[in-house]
Amino acid sequence: EDQTEVLALDGFGAEDFDALWRYFEQTCGVYLKKHRPVAALSEADFDGAMKNIEDGADRVDETASGTVQKKAREADLMQKVEAVRDGLDQAVSGDKQALSRVFAANGCERIGRLRLVVDTVQLEVFHTDPRWKHLLSKCATVEAVL
Repeated sequence: EDQTEVLALDGFGAEDFDALWRYFEQTCGVYLKKHRPVAALSEADFDGAMKNIEDGADRVDETASGTVQKKAREADLMQKVEAVRDGLDQAVSGDKQALSRVFAANGCERIGRLRLVVDTVQLEVFHTDPRWKHLLSKCATVEAVL
């Protein structure tokens, strides 16, 4: 009566869940729960992504103002920013202990490195890009959690 069993169903997409849920509930009285994988936050993954952002920001700052090359390097940086922003978004909505483990280590060095880049890089074209604004917001959220 109060038993729980786990059954994995392969070959179905996320869009099939509602139909499967209704079918099992109506025909068997079985209730399905959607498995929500927890995003694993890894120090090494963040450090690698952060190194990419730092290198990209250095390339932006080393390029002459107003040039096509500066715009191209800013666009390249925005792609790296997007990946880190998405990772931070998953981290903030996931395991708070993992978030603290990664970002509170070494006197909050990781979030400090990110904050240094976002506060000092000299963007001309992409300074109002939504990806940049979202990264700033996620950075502030991580700081608030810590």
